[in-house]
Amino acid sequence: MVSLLERARRPRPKVRALWLYGTIRDQSSDISETIRNLEAATKAVTSSDCLKKILKVVLAVTNFLNHGTDRGQNRGIRVSALTKLRATKTTPTTAAAASSTTTSAARAVGAADAPPPCKNLLQFVVRHAGVAAADLKAQIPPALLRAVYNGPQRSAIASQLDDLRAERDDAANESAVLAREATTHQAPGVAARRVAVAAAAAARMACI
Repeated sequence: MVSLLERARRPRPKVRALWLYGTIRDQSSDISETIRNLEAATKAVTSSDCLKKILKVVLAVTNFLNHGTDRGQNRGIRVSALTKLRATKTTPTTAAAASSTTTSAARAVGAADAPPPCKNLLQFVVRHAGVAAADLKAQIPPALLRAVYNGPQRSAIASQLDDLRAERDDAANESAVLAREATTHQAPGVAARRVAVAAAAAARMACI
């Protein structure tokens, strides 16, 4: 095999073209599946009514907290801000809770069934958005989000597509060269067999 490659003209592009011919289906399948997951996740997130209700409450809360500042009338929020909801505590400190024990006890009369206080902004938003967890999961399946989160980043997908496009162009160029060789050489014997092989290779790589 090595000796045949050594005698072949332009062995490197031929090997690259044959490798692409043998792996193009698997590469295309992997990239297509990743893109389909991204498209499905994007559609689920942008069309979710439950998520819109949650984001509406988040925006109202953040504008209330930032009232009187330049950020008090925002029309949108950053995705990175959503990760801070769990870390933002809403329960009072021990001293403040102790000083208001009497008042709280008086207000608690007849409110034994009241829900416990929210420990952070995330619980507050979930409680006041009026969205059931099952409904949110039905609109945005967690398995789909995990597949996107654990999959390759967009930059990696773009790099794979660029590499595949470059390999395809190289194979197309080599196919064109082989096609020209098959039509311009008309020689008997060994040369004729070489022309036949070139023509077959050109036909095969034309399917890529």
